[in-house]
Amino acid sequence: MSDTQQRPEPKEVKAYLFHAALRLYTAVVPRSLRNFLKLLLFQVSPDVPVSLTSAWRDNSLSAVFIIAASLTLIMGAGVVGVWSAINGTFTGTDPSRLYFFKDWVNVLNYTLLCPLYIGFGAVLIATIVRGSGELKQMISPDEHEV
Repeated sequence: MSDTQQRPEPKEVKAYLFHAALRLYTAVVPRSLRNFLKLLLFQVSPDVPVSLTSAWRDNSLSAVFIIAASLTLIMGAGVVGVWSAINGTFTGTDPSRLYFFKDWVNVLNYTLLCPLYIGFGAVLIATIVRGSGELKQMISPDEHEV
């Protein structure tokens, strides 16, 4: 759809606001500047002679697991623990409140299950990316040699 064609206005508020902002942007910013920004922000990429998926070939899957699991542990248990400590709900004696430290289900989820799940998921993704890169090189080895 070109810039000159009329689009129907959306009915949802967020979509309408985005539509209005886009119309304002196209009305205020000249076409040459819009094309330059589009080129600068979205279409600039170096001429890479080798597929970047081949970079996964040398990476250790155990390092991928450790990094993913560690980040999940920090973001899950660490952030939630600090947040609950700031909020005053990490530990306490009020019997009507379930404190984070005494909520063994969530403590188990944040410290063990979520890091394992995300770690193994990252290893699966890394294995798929590595395998697809190797398969592409097996199909056409001449194109991927440096």
